Amino acid sequence: MTIYHKDHQKHKTVKTLPGTVCNLRELEVLSVGHSRGLEALLVELGNIESLKELNVHDVIVSKLPDSIGCLINLVKLRFTDNKNLETLPHTMRTMRSLKTPDIDDCSNLEPSRLV
Repeated sequence: MTIYHKDHQKHKTVKTLPGTVCNLRELEVLSVGHSRGLEALLVELGNIESLKELNVHDVIVSKLPDSIGCLINLVKLRFTDNKNLETLPHTMRTMRSLKTPDIDDCSNLEPSRLV
């Protein structure tokens, strides 16, 4: 199962994803893009153990939830064009399946804050 959300008009109306997304036990790909109003990812995101790919592009999220470290099957993390991202959670170090994360064009992310 794949969910893709893209706000084609770049409205600032979507501030968070619906919590019911975390109840989708067979979700493998979650892509969120061009939602400049999206301020936070769900704290419960780590509950989606089946998630293999997470793509977040062009949002205003300042940090990833600590629960992201619970995504034991996540292979691909793509987090790009997010000027507000300041830090990455230390829990990402436990993500054994994760290959090289693609974190690009996040100008507020200090190199010393990378895991």
